[in-house]
Amino acid sequence: MNEAIEADMKRRYSTWRYNLHKTFLQYESVEEALENRPENVGEDDWDFLINWWHDDEWLELSGKNKKNRDKLTITHCAGTKAFSRIRFENQNPETGEEPSRIDMFKLTRFRENKKTWVGDVAENAYEATRRAYEAERRSTQLAEELEAMKASAAQQNEELEAVKASAAQQSEELEAVKAKQNETDALLKKLLEQFSSRK
Repeated sequence: MNEAIEADMKRRYSTWRYNLHKTFLQYESVEEALENRPENVGEDDWDFLINWWHDDEWLELSGKNKKNRDKLTITHCAGTKAFSRIRFENQNPETGEEPSRIDMFKLTRFRENKKTWVGDVAENAYEATRRAYEAERRSTQLAEELEAMKASAAQQNEELEAVKASAAQQSEELEAVKAKQNETDALLKKLLEQFSSRK
């Protein structure tokens, strides 16, 4: 929670400073900017920011950052809202599961109100990534189904072996009963023969 609050405060400060810099750029000179300090900014803070924005080192760094931003082929349309907040706001209400990476890509690159992407590169990247993601998900699903089938087959084999063992035991018991019956029949026959010979 503390990390989320700190990240939000940093983002708000960065946005506030960016808006002040836009105000500074409206003036033709540093002197004019100094004379037109915004009402919600202290004099010392405004002087510090102007000196900072006018510093050669800062200007060089700013120029490099601008060139790097211009090289980006895929921008986002989330504005100043932190991605962590977007993930939190789009959690599954039942499971609490956060959006996947591919879902986050669409949430931050597709303008839902206009039903348009931020650009063709973003749309093509999404489609390619989505197909790869779906293929990977399907592959994982098939692997899980295969493992389940193997487990089921193994269980069925065990049950079949148990049935075979039971049948073998029953067969042995039947043979034993037959042998006992044969002994009984032989004894009865012998007794009958002895009884007949006495008559």
